Amino acid sequence: MGYRVPIAVVSAKAIAVNASKKENVMNITVSGHHVDVTDAMRQHVAEKFDKLQRHIDQIVHIEVTLIVEKVVHKAEANIHISGADLFATAESNDMYTAIDALAEKLDRQIIKHKEKHRGR
Repeated sequence: MGYRVPIAVVSAKAIAVNASKKENVMNITVSGHHVDVTDAMRQHVAEKFDKLQRHIDQIVHIEVTLIVEKVVHKAEANIHISGADLFATAESNDMYTAIDALAEKLDRQIIKHKEKHRGR
């Protein structure tokens, strides 16, 4: 029934992920500040943020910024969904750990947003 389409590179900084059973396209823009964003980092972001669609399928666009400041690795994201914009940031000594923490924070925010709108 639902099948997975491989990730297609839209540009050097943006990727489109087709991960929903309803064939909704979730656009993820990954950019770096003081860091070169590798394909492995983009793939990791895509895999982690793909899981966000299991809670809500109205994600329009996600902007992810990966930042390196001396020894601190930061990951920031802005999610545009119908009805709200969600923002989160996470820090770690490792970029992949920061991405994982960021995805978990956004997952909790999406659940909270979904529960707020369910009560209306």
